[in-house]
Amino acid sequence: MKVSKITVSICAMLDILVGCLIANIPETYTLALNILLGVFTGLFVSIVTSLICYFHEKITIISKAKSQLPDVYIDLLIVQQMTGSILPRIIHTYRLDDLNYRTVISISDLAVHAIDKNSLKLYSPFLQYGKKAKFVRDIDQFEDKLYNLKFCLTNIQKNVLDADLLQLEKTAFIPSPMVNTYPKESLLIETRNCVNVQTAKVHEYETSLLLELDDLGFMIFGHEWEKKKSGLTTQATNILQRN
Repeated sequence: MKVSKITVSICAMLDILVGCLIANIPETYTLALNILLGVFTGLFVSIVTSLICYFHEKITIISKAKSQLPDVYIDLLIVQQMTGSILPRIIHTYRLDDLNYRTVISISDLAVHAIDKNSLKLYSPFLQYGKKAKFVRDIDQFEDKLYNLKFCLTNIQKNVLDADLLQLEKTAFIPSPMVNTYPKESLLIETRNCVNVQTAKVHEYETSLLLELDDLGFMIFGHEWEKKKSGLTTQATNILQRN
């Protein structure tokens, strides 16, 4: 798409230049005029061909993005709801790794791959401040935020494993006259509290990402997005109920 845009720009400038030459050459210079008219016509054909390629690529890229956005919404909604269901169970769960953090990370990874495999990075608009250009910039920024979400969830999983390891050590600890309490009790409490706080913050972050995705959906689908979103929410709920 960028190649087509550059081709149109260069050919248009050259065509204008050739047109100016044609307008200023006397009619007696028949050979020169015929050559320049041939060049002018060739450049004009190149412009038309490049424009056709440009708009074809534009339609293909935007259509692909429209088809992938619903999948990202479903994945992110499932991640947000699963994190919300995990949060109140943390303080009552002995082994934190049983709380399906791994599943949440896997689904967030699906959302990242769904938005990463689109071809919006190839979109190169003539107007840098148009509606479609803004959508592309917003999607690009949203992709970075999804990567950040995945990083945060991975960090929580690390703390979950640390907490479970400490919990296992505590279970295996045998008191002695010298040491009658588990020496890493404070670290265990701190690590579990850290998991709790991180999960709460990530859940808030996921909610904010859903609101941003909602805006992106409205930007590209218009008023049809509300109806489509309702169906996507139902799909996400059904997936969660089946699992």
